Amino acid sequence: MERIFMTRRRALSRLLQLQRELRKEAQGRRVVEVEGRLDQSDVIEQLLMDVRACRIHSFQLAGPPRVEVFITE
Repeated sequence: MERIFMTRRRALSRLLQLQRELRKEAQGRRVVEVEGRLDQSDVIEQLLMDVRACRIHSFQLAGPPRVEVFITE
């Protein structure tokens, strides 16, 4: 697992980018695949709110490559 340190602003930007990619992937897919992508998008949205509110200071992103993100101030 790779460890990355980034500012809160950069972490929010990365999460927004990931959420956009998931929603874009959901277009043109079968219903089952779309529901899975949108569920992942909802999880990312909750993570975004937690990072913005300073409730969490680290999180993990699954998927190749697996990454652990530590938020620095």
